[in-house]
Amino acid sequence: MTATMVSAVTASLKAAQTQPEDAAARLLAMRYAAVIDAQAEVDEATDGKVDALLEFGPKLLAVLTALGATPAGRKNEKGGGGSVSNLPSPLQALRDAARARTATALDAPAS
Repeated sequence: MTATMVSAVTASLKAAQTQPEDAAARLLAMRYAAVIDAQAEVDEATDGKVDALLEFGPKLLAVLTALGATPAGRKNEKGGGGSVSNLPSPLQALRDAARARTATALDAPAS
Protein backbone atom coordinates (compact mmCIF):
# COMPACT_ATOMS: atom_id res chain seq x y z
CA MET A 1 0.00 0.00 0.00
CA THR A 2 1.39 3.37 -1.04
CA ALA A 3 1.22 6.12 1.55
CA THR A 4 -0.63 9.19 0.39
CA MET A 5 -0.07 12.79 1.31
CA VAL A 6 -3.60 12.90 2.76
CA SER A 7 -2.88 9.99 5.09
CA ALA A 8 0.44 11.51 6.19
CA VAL A 9 -1.14 14.93 6.82
CA THR A 10 -4.04 13.31 8.69
CA ALA A 11 -1.60 11.52 10.98
CA SER A 12 0.42 14.71 11.53
CA LEU A 13 -2.66 16.75 12.36
CA LYS A 14 -3.92 14.12 14.80
CA ALA A 15 -0.58 14.22 16.61
CA ALA A 16 -0.33 18.03 16.60
CA GLN A 17 -1.65 19.98 19.55
CA THR A 18 -4.07 22.15 17.57
CA GLN A 19 -6.97 24.17 18.91
CA PRO A 20 -10.59 24.32 17.68
CA GLU A 21 -9.89 27.74 16.19
CA ASP A 22 -7.28 26.08 13.94
CA ALA A 23 -10.02 24.30 11.97
CA ALA A 24 -9.59 26.43 8.85
CA ALA A 25 -5.83 25.86 8.75
CA ARG A 26 -6.34 22.11 9.28
CA LEU A 27 -8.84 22.04 6.41
CA LEU A 28 -6.46 24.03 4.21
CA ALA A 29 -3.69 21.52 4.91
CA MET A 30 -6.00 18.64 4.00
CA ARG A 31 -7.03 20.39 0.75
CA TYR A 32 -3.40 20.97 -0.23
CA ALA A 33 -2.65 17.30 0.49
CA ALA A 34 -5.64 16.18 -1.60
CA VAL A 35 -4.54 18.32 -4.56
CA ILE A 36 -1.02 16.90 -4.34
CA ASP A 37 -2.38 13.32 -4.22
CA ALA A 38 -4.79 13.90 -7.11
CA GLN A 39 -2.03 15.34 -9.28
CA ALA A 40 0.33 12.52 -8.33
CA GLU A 41 -2.23 9.97 -9.58
CA VAL A 42 -2.54 11.82 -12.90
CA ASP A 43 1.24 12.09 -13.22
CA GLU A 44 1.71 8.36 -12.59
CA ALA A 45 -0.81 7.55 -15.30
CA THR A 46 0.65 9.94 -17.88
CA ASP A 47 4.33 10.11 -16.90
CA GLY A 48 3.89 13.86 -16.43
CA LYS A 49 5.70 16.12 -14.03
CA VAL A 50 4.49 16.83 -10.52
CA ASP A 51 3.51 20.48 -10.81
CA ALA A 52 1.10 20.27 -7.87
CA LEU A 53 3.85 19.13 -5.53
CA LEU A 54 6.09 21.99 -6.62
CA GLU A 55 3.27 24.51 -6.23
CA PHE A 56 1.45 23.21 -3.17
CA GLY A 57 4.25 21.43 -1.30
CA PRO A 58 5.75 24.62 0.17
CA LYS A 59 2.27 25.95 0.99
CA LEU A 60 1.36 22.71 2.75
CA LEU A 61 4.63 22.80 4.68
CA ALA A 62 3.94 26.40 5.76
CA VAL A 63 0.47 25.50 7.07
CA LEU A 64 1.77 22.43 8.89
CA THR A 65 4.57 24.50 10.42
CA ALA A 66 2.09 27.14 11.58
CA LEU A 67 0.03 24.39 13.22
CA GLY A 68 3.08 22.97 15.01
CA ALA A 69 2.98 19.79 12.93
CA THR A 70 6.62 19.96 11.78
CA PRO A 71 9.89 19.93 13.73
CA ALA A 72 10.40 23.64 12.97
CA GLY A 73 6.86 24.48 14.08
CA ARG A 74 7.26 22.57 17.35
CA LYS A 75 10.63 24.23 17.97
CA ASN A 76 9.03 27.67 17.58
CA GLU A 77 6.16 26.76 19.93
CA LYS A 78 8.63 25.75 22.62
CA GLY A 79 10.56 28.97 22.18
CA GLY A 80 13.62 27.08 21.04
CA GLY A 81 14.27 29.14 17.98
CA GLY A 82 12.93 30.52 14.79
CA SER A 83 11.53 33.70 16.29
CA VAL A 84 14.80 35.21 17.36
CA SER A 85 13.84 38.24 15.26
CA ASN A 86 11.39 39.22 18.02
CA LEU A 87 14.37 40.14 20.19
CA PRO A 88 16.13 43.43 19.47
CA SER A 89 19.69 43.14 18.23
CA PRO A 90 22.39 44.77 20.37
CA LEU A 91 22.73 47.48 17.73
CA GLN A 92 18.98 48.15 17.77
CA ALA A 93 19.07 48.35 21.59
CA LEU A 94 21.79 51.03 21.35
CA ARG A 95 19.77 52.94 18.74
CA ASP A 96 16.65 52.80 20.92
CA ALA A 97 18.60 54.05 23.96
CA ALA A 98 20.10 56.93 21.96
CA ARG A 99 16.67 57.82 20.59
CA ALA A 100 15.25 57.85 24.14
CA ARG A 101 18.08 60.10 25.38
CA THR A 102 17.52 62.51 22.47
CA ALA A 103 13.78 62.61 23.09
CA THR A 104 14.36 63.29 26.79
CA ALA A 105 16.84 66.07 26.02
CA LEU A 106 14.41 67.69 23.57
CA ASP A 107 11.57 67.54 26.09
CA ALA A 108 13.64 69.16 28.87
CA PRO A 109 12.97 72.88 29.46
CA ALA A 110 15.66 75.22 28.16
CA SER A 111 17.58 77.19 30.78
